[in-house]
Amino acid sequence: TASGVRGINIDEDDEVIGMITYDPHAEDAAAHSILVVSEHGYGKRTDFDDFRQMKHRGGSGIIAHKITEKSGYLCGIATVSEDDDIMLITNEGTIIRTGVSGINIYSRTAGGVIVMRLAEGQPIGNFYGYKYYGIDMEIAALLAEHLGMELVINNMKFESVCLSVGQQKCD
Repeated sequence: TASGVRGINIDEDDEVIGMITYDPHAEDAAAHSILVVSEHGYGKRTDFDDFRQMKHRGGSGIIAHKITEKSGYLCGIATVSEDDDIMLITNEGTIIRTGVSGINIYSRTAGGVIVMRLAEGQPIGNFYGYKYYGIDMEIAALLAEHLGMELVINNMKFESVCLSVGQQKCD
């Protein structure tokens, strides 16, 4: 039976929330940064250069985000570039899409800025970074039909698309 190797030593009350890879020798390496988001809607980007290279397996890691009662715990991490978008998802099903370019770059120990305003008791459960190439109007129309709502487009730039499945609202 295979047992693997230890990647990181964590305290009993800690847990791993994500993992990213980075190739400093890649042609587009300088265009990427690390994005972390907290459960209370705070996020920030940090340059990879602010993190040291892993010295050995089983280390205890280094601080990536200042955790406070206001920010809450981290809920995810991603490698992003300036032209990426992210989708933030609350535990109640509210989803918002926003551009990475609007999230500032801060040091490892900084707390970040609000990337999603949350309703009381609706922490962010996860997020996903991706390249946005435009919305498929057929899919948007089918979604509105499924929710029993009229598809209304207020802003053709689609800088922010929000969907709440639980409340059956689409904006």
